[in-house]
Amino acid sequence: MEQQKAVQFAFGCVLITVLVRQSTVLRLAYFLLLNIFRYWWVPLPVKHAVVSFIWHIGGVHSGCAASAIIWLGYALALLCSQSNTMAMWGVVIVAAVLLLALVSVIVTALPQMRARYHDLFESVHRFVGWLCLALVWGIVVVYDNFDEDQAVFAFHVLNFVTAFEFWVACAPVDHICA
Repeated sequence: MEQQKAVQFAFGCVLITVLVRQSTVLRLAYFLLLNIFRYWWVPLPVKHAVVSFIWHIGGVHSGCAASAIIWLGYALALLCSQSNTMAMWGVVIVAAVLLLALVSVIVTALPQMRARYHDLFESVHRFVGWLCLALVWGIVVVYDNFDEDQAVFAFHVLNFVTAFEFWVACAPVDHICA
């Protein structure tokens, strides 16, 4: 149960990381915040706080990405300690590759690396980000359809579409396809 919550927290952080940089979400935030606080009677410190919030969206993006790595590392440690079947070791391997991919994205996003090797940063952010999404789907498919009691992989559509991880994995796909 604890490992499931850790996986859910990791996937939730990945979701926020992706959605906070989605153009539709950014446009909606700009529209709402700037239209609500544009009136003359709104105090200047409040307007400044609103603009500061908009400026700090990048911090939410990078902070949630770092949190996703921490939660995924914790979930991976729990999975390693509790994996007793080959199918669960498959999830461990996919989660380890996902963790390495996320670390590579964060390392190339460091300010020094991004400034010096900007094209590499862009490529890694885009293509390794897509790889991370594919790995997330791999974990969702295997993890949510593995029956731990009988130690078998059993695909049940109802179990699959009612899982939290399924819906969290759908949102970034919608972001990429939009």
